[in-house]
Amino acid sequence: MKRSAAILALAALLALTGCQETPDTEFVIGKDTDRMVEMAQASAAPAPAGTDAADGAQEPLHAVRTVTGADGLLTIRLDAELALPEGPVSIVRAAPALYTEAQARALFDLFFPDERPYQTAMQVETKETLEQAIRELQRRYADGEYAGTQQEYEAELAALQQAFAAAPDGQPADGRSDGSPVYTYGGEAMEYGVYDDRYEFQLFSVTTRTPAQLMTGSSARFRLSAPRSYSLRSPVRLGADGAGVPEEAAAALTVSFDEARALCEQVLAAAGEDPAQFAVSEAFVLDDEDINGQTHGNFAYHLRFARLVGGVPSIVGTDESGAIVNAVQAGDEGGAAIPWSYESIQFTVDNGGLVSAKWSDPAAVGETVVADAALRPLAEILDIFETMMKARYEGMVRTLFEGRIRTEIVIERAQLCMVRVREQNTAAQEQAGLYVPAWVFYGFDRGQNDAGDTRYSVTSISDLSGIAAEGGVDVSADGQFAACPAEQPAYERIYLVINAVDGSVIDLAKGY
Repeated sequence: MKRSAAILALAALLALTGCQETPDTEFVIGKDTDRMVEMAQASAAPAPAGTDAADGAQEPLHAVRTVTGADGLLTIRLDAELALPEGPVSIVRAAPALYTEAQARALFDLFFPDERPYQTAMQVETKETLEQAIRELQRRYADGEYAGTQQEYEAELAALQQAFAAAPDGQPADGRSDGSPVYTYGGEAMEYGVYDDRYEFQLFSVTTRTPAQLMTGSSARFRLSAPRSYSLRSPVRLGADGAGVPEEAAAALTVSFDEARALCEQVLAAAGEDPAQFAVSEAFVLDDEDINGQTHGNFAYHLRFARLVGGVPSIVGTDESGAIVNAVQAGDEGGAAIPWSYESIQFTVDNGGLVSAKWSDPAAVGETVVADAALRPLAEILDIFETMMKARYEGMVRTLFEGRIRTEIVIERAQLCMVRVREQNTAAQEQAGLYVPAWVFYGFDRGQNDAGDTRYSVTSISDLSGIAAEGGVDVSADGQFAACPAEQPAYERIYLVINAVDGSVIDLAKGY
């Protein structure tokens, strides 16, 4: 199938987001990461005899706890194992990585091994268009429509005439790429896009965007020209090793989980990464779905990878987890923090091979700050969990749905992850951070009304009570509750992140 590579300037998007007003007062990250590093470097205090940590190591702890609040409206249930990795846990520096032209070309060669791209020529001003501009300027001046001075008119006319002398007679023709298919905008942003032969949609793109320019980071995306519509709305969760494939899907899939994972690792390797430094963090089976929502038994694997930092998986940024974007934060200081999303690596593989890939906000792992960090005892982490979960959600359930819904938050998994936090005393316009170990608590929530109806993900619904109903949309408390999912989502959500070194709560939206 013929494809063409479009070399696109990001001028339109840059115009919208690249020239954000610089705050009068610079907003500086103020969380005490220096103190945290000092705590991590300190030797752990000896544990009392008879405790899990008495021998210097913390044994896995299966925690079962129940917390109630809001006069019975809130119940928090924890039933999860907290386990530390066998080796030391470190703290390392973190920074955003930007895709390079070499990576873009390597990925293109992987996805389209037998093809060379066409380079679509950029639109330029020709002699014809500049001649029209000169005549229009002269007419406006002669008719008295020109608003500037005679000196300004003469300068503008001279500039157009100079451009006319150097302009080509016509638009340059498209042609085969010379091997450098990436157009660089101002030396900082690029987009390399491969389209189908009718330019209906993009098959492959690599973008590099610096924090000061755009609202998103670097990303690479690939999709087949006519993939099945594998639905992410009703996935079946698998184990990270692929265990748990439903019988119907197992009978239909001719590609094994290990083969699917190997295809994904080829993409990591093509981008210059060591696949051994990544691990499957989540795995699902998807079914294809038509426009009517009907599935047809054509299955695919959907794999999400986490970067390993010192052997510990980093937190995974996904839409479902709520951890994908650090929203722009405006503080009392009058500043705004530049977004810094968490790395997200996702692949879909079916019997035909790789269907789609999305790798956004790649991370650069820097020098080790603390090689063997001292971590807070697990019992202390659990006490913080109880206190902060109640503090965070008790007020919410009192006001959510007018305080008439009994809400239960169920935490089924707690994992020690490396979470990137912004480094102390760095301006919000910078992206300097640390990967620190943190306990991430995953689960789901459900609410029940007085009639006994149950809905899920009730804590994540937006408060629409102040919005007037439009188009028959019911924005009352009952209407909002009814709009929540009636079935438990397959995706886990993150409810709390606790720094394993100093016990502070990490706000994923702010990045510290």
